[in-house]
Amino acid sequence: MLPLLRPLLFLLLSALAPAGVAGPPPATGERARFEAIAGEPVPDVAFFRIHQWLPIDEYALVLWLGREEPYLVTLRHRCFGLTKETALRFVEYQRPGRNRLRARWSQVLLWDGRTCRLSSIRPLDPALLRADGDTPASSASDVLANPDPRRFAPLAPVANRPPLRPEGIAVPDQGVTLAARVDEQGRVREVSVERSSGEPLMDQAAVAAVHGWRFEAHRPGEPERPVWVRIDVEFDSD
Repeated sequence: MLPLLRPLLFLLLSALAPAGVAGPPPATGERARFEAIAGEPVPDVAFFRIHQWLPIDEYALVLWLGREEPYLVTLRHRCFGLTKETALRFVEYQRPGRNRLRARWSQVLLWDGRTCRLSSIRPLDPALLRADGDTPASSASDVLANPDPRRFAPLAPVANRPPLRPEGIAVPDQGVTLAARVDEQGRVREVSVERSSGEPLMDQAAVAAVHGWRFEAHRPGEPERPVWVRIDVEFDSD
């Protein structure tokens, strides 16, 4: 009886093993060069916004959470389509100024709704990224030279009711600049804050309003690359 139980016990323990043991396969090529200059893993890192990002392959990417604050981020499993993404989003990236990227908890959100969970976060030395020679610096330089890979289009709004100013909040000196991802029918699918007004409630009201806007229909020349619209939002004081 005992010999029969051993295989069953092994299968049960394997099923109960923590998911955190998963990770990418051994690094080769470009990812191996990044890992060679990466520091020790950190459990999490706070940031205001993502300044830049570079997909290395479908298992890893480099994030600049500040102009001089790059990190190597690896994923638990292969993230199919990561290298074709034109904008980077995280499931927990929702509150400007209070974002926190967590190893083994945060997830990359792809444009089609799929998510890829993080495995590790390791700081990178920015000086090494800028160094000459056969290093990842060439890839980093290419990304910095083209800071925004999103494709923007001058789509005209057909329904754009301005947001109401939240009660008790004075109109700030500057408005809110947003970026909206618009589908072929002109519906807004995603909104991000490009420039804050300085008042979180105003920013939230602007984002909520633009989610209900409609733009002219369009035909994307490259279906795999979503179309974005940049919007300067003015508030209705009534």
